[in-house]
Amino acid sequence: LSEHLFFLEGDFMKLRKERLILFIIIMVQIVGMFFLFEYKKDDISVDEAWSYGLANSYYEPYIYQEDDYNTKNEKNIGEWLPGKTLQQYLTVSQDQRFSYGSVFYNQACDTHPPFYYIILHTICSLFPGKFTLWFGFIINIITFIITEIYLFRLTKAVTKSSKAGLIACLFWGFTTNAVNNVLFIRMYSMLAMFAIMLAFYLEEWDRKDFESGRKYLWKMGLVTLLGALTQHIFLMYAFVFTVLFCLRLLVKKKIKKMFLFGSVMLFSVGISFAVFPATFHVETIVALHRTSS
Repeated sequence: LSEHLFFLEGDFMKLRKERLILFIIIMVQIVGMFFLFEYKKDDISVDEAWSYGLANSYYEPYIYQEDDYNTKNEKNIGEWLPGKTLQQYLTVSQDQRFSYGSVFYNQACDTHPPFYYIILHTICSLFPGKFTLWFGFIINIITFIITEIYLFRLTKAVTKSSKAGLIACLFWGFTTNAVNNVLFIRMYSMLAMFAIMLAFYLEEWDRKDFESGRKYLWKMGLVTLLGALTQHIFLMYAFVFTVLFCLRLLVKKKIKKMFLFGSVMLFSVGISFAVFPATFHVETIVALHRTSS
């Protein structure tokens, strides 16, 4: 018994040590990103403005909207828009808080699914009439932290090495891509999070037997659903994952497992279409908007 307790204590200390190192790595990266955001980010791109406008403008996705196809109002071309108009577009008014129907409508007229905008609108609804890039930045910081944690777990599971997991997090968190994802107030940090989570749960499910791996199936399904509702690019990512993994299971003659996995993924994507039917025709709306512009 004392021998087993000794090894248990050793594993616990090792686990605590690697978590401490991971915590330090993430904290250093976050401090750097906070510095860049506070002192180096001195402007806002038009896409970042769209993030707030599409999330918060009440059933008016574009500031120049004229009809349901969002064609430009020719009378406004060349005219100066007052600051109040822009503020109303970018912020949530007191009587329009938590208007999720508006978020769905705006996104049906735009090019992206609504999940990221729902989260941003929820945060902005807690502070009606206020605009700050910090609202979107906090979302990106949280999703970045989760991404790093799952990247560590995924790399450790694949390589069987905690050091490899820590090195992966160290390198990823300091890359230009990771920094841009966090500083750019769009849905891409959230997209990266769901992509890494799906890869991790797939790896864990593959290593389990049929019964014990069931809990990872619903996790993969949920992540796929939320990823598909975050960015349409995720659908292509999930499709490639599903096809390649189903082929792998087919070669290994694990037919039952292949059909089970494929069914879960198809069901999740189907639910995302049911939640946001505009996925089917959003590009048509955008094409009409661009043609009329």
